[in-house]
Amino acid sequence: MKNSWYKNKKTDLIWWKKSDRIGVWEFSFDKVKVYNLFKDYPACLNKEEKEIFDRENPYRKDFLRIGNKFYCLRKLIFISIKKGPLMVFFIYHIL
Repeated sequence: MKNSWYKNKKTDLIWWKKSDRIGVWEFSFDKVKVYNLFKDYPACLNKEEKEIFDRENPYRKDFLRIGNKFYCLRKLIFISIKKGPLMVFFIYHIL
């Protein structure tokens, strides 16, 4: 299954890489530079790539936005335990 690529629709610009590993979602725009969905989205995509991804995968965009928010929340709560009540107040008002 190495280097096995597919598109969700014929008109899509994003190629998805098939994987035998559970939970691994890799995609590419040119089959050369490969992105890991959970690790690289959206930070490693340029503006044009992110717009294409969001347009072709609106449900994934929303899922990842929520997931990233919870990940950041977990990190902030951990920091707040060390910093005290002021940080907790800050977190509450950000979200």
